[in-house]
Amino acid sequence: MAGRSGKNTRAACARRIGADRRHAVIGATTQHKKRPLLNILVSFFLAFSVAMIPFPPWAEVYRPDLVSVVLIFWCVYQPARVGVVSGFASGLILDVMLGSPMGQHALAKSTIAYLASRFHKRISMFPLIQQMIVVGVLVFLDQLISSVIRGMLDNYAINWKYFLGVFVAMLFWPWLFYLFAHLRRRSNI
Repeated sequence: MAGRSGKNTRAACARRIGADRRHAVIGATTQHKKRPLLNILVSFFLAFSVAMIPFPPWAEVYRPDLVSVVLIFWCVYQPARVGVVSGFASGLILDVMLGSPMGQHALAKSTIAYLASRFHKRISMFPLIQQMIVVGVLVFLDQLISSVIRGMLDNYAINWKYFLGVFVAMLFWPWLFYLFAHLRRRSNI
């Protein structure tokens, strides 16, 4: 009988260890699922913070639209988590932060989010130079939509200097691409 109870305790101990391992794996999986969302939210927070930094009047035309660049990145590389709804929400937040008419940036951001999500497989396969061009086209479209809406509401004439920020946004793309790619690898996104 002593031998049987020894086997039973070993089996019970093995079951407990197996259960502990399963709980540890489940906890780790849950933690990894929360981390990508945190990275996405922090990147948007930083982009919104840069959008609020005051620039001198002469440098205002060179302001990159980093919210659009971050939105495009996450729509291309995380289309299941970031899409049109995220674009609309980020546009509304930008409308409130900048005091622009409600929906001006929301329409523009949701449009580029749709296009980036729709063609995410193609864009992700492009070399970095072609991705920069696609980002430039999408940011240009974003600013064009915002300018047209602003022109209809405020009788505002479109100034082509306003689009110089597109080139600066294109230059930011490789840096943000490598930074976010590093974050994606570290977070197992």
